[in-house]
Amino acid sequence: MAAVAAPLAGVAIATPPSGLKSTLLARGAAGKFKIHDESLDLRIRARQDTDVAIVQATLDPGGSTGWHGHPGQSIVIVKSGTLTMIEPRDHHRHGCSEQEFTAGQAFPHPEDAHNFENRTDGVTEFWVVYMVPAGAAPLLNDVATVPEQCA
Repeated sequence: MAAVAAPLAGVAIATPPSGLKSTLLARGAAGKFKIHDESLDLRIRARQDTDVAIVQATLDPGGSTGWHGHPGQSIVIVKSGTLTMIEPRDHHRHGCSEQEFTAGQAFPHPEDAHNFENRTDGVTEFWVVYMVPAGAAPLLNDVATVPEQCA
């Protein structure tokens, strides 16, 4: 995600990424759209002009994306390895939640503060499909500190 963060150089982040490599593979203007699939009971609606971007990323063993956020929701697909997602629990519960995702799994990727870690001995490769406001950078390094619940 470092490759897509370039427009935000100079923004302070809570924890810098380590062992992260990313490549923006494609980006396109999707405009306003609606997806409705009855068989899956799937509904996605963009009421404002939206861009879709696909990023390929790898995390070295022991690597981390650093705490960060996004301007919209996205979907992550783990191609190889294991990716641990850490995010603050809601305001009523203290601490952070951690979820592990392995090769072949896909999951919703939050826009709020979170961190990905590779706690394995091998490289983890994952792909992210971002849906962001038109012209927005997919990655926002706007998390100034480690969230209080996770410190």
